[in-house]
Amino acid sequence: MNTRLLSLDNSCQCEERNPMKPLLRYYSLAAGKMSYLRSPFLLAVRLYWGWQFVQTGWGKMHHIGKIAAFFCLGVLLLVVSFMYQRLKKIIIEDEEKKTV
Repeated sequence: MNTRLLSLDNSCQCEERNPMKPLLRYYSLAAGKMSYLRSPFLLAVRLYWGWQFVQTGWGKMHHIGKIAAFFCLGVLLLVVSFMYQRLKKIIIEDEEKKTV
C-alpha cells in the first residue's frame, strides 16, 4: 500500500509545488501507523463478540426448562397437525363413500 502511494509521489515530474504531495506523505505515514493497530483492533472485536455469545449462551443454559418446554410445545404442535391431516383424509374418504 505504501509503495503505491510512493510511486504516485515519484511519478510527478513537474518542478512546481504540488499541494497534494504533503497530504500523500502524511497519508502514507498515517496508513503505516494504523496498520499496526489492525490486529489489536480485530482481537478486541472478536473478544467482545465472543463475550456476547458467552453471555447469551449462559442465559439460555440457566433457563433450560423454558427452552425445553418451548421445544416440547413445538413437537406437540407438529404431532397434532399430523394427526389432524390424517383424520381429515379419513373423514373426507368416509364422506365420499357415503355419497356414492
